[in-house]
Amino acid sequence: MLVHRYFRKMFFAFSSELFYSTYVQFPNGSVSHKIRRNPKWWPFFKGTFGALDGSHIQVTPRAAERAVYHNWKGFLSQNCLFACDFDLKFTYMLTG
Repeated sequence: MLVHRYFRKMFFAFSSELFYSTYVQFPNGSVSHKIRRNPKWWPFFKGTFGALDGSHIQVTPRAAERAVYHNWKGFLSQNCLFACDFDLKFTYMLTG
């Protein structure tokens, strides 16, 4: 039950108007000048927005909730998906 309250609290915090107007910016569709000017990178990154990666972040839940967070490597973690642009700014994240 504690997990549900936490996610509900985070959902309302991240979906608030103040958070979105301050921190959320949608990609403008252009590739960074650093990549566009470099002939070594430009043909391969043409038309891209950024990078996408998944990661397991180690967590310490209550004893009753540990079975949910147990992963196949043997430690407790939360699976996360992150996307960033070429200026290394996070553009999307999903935890689950």
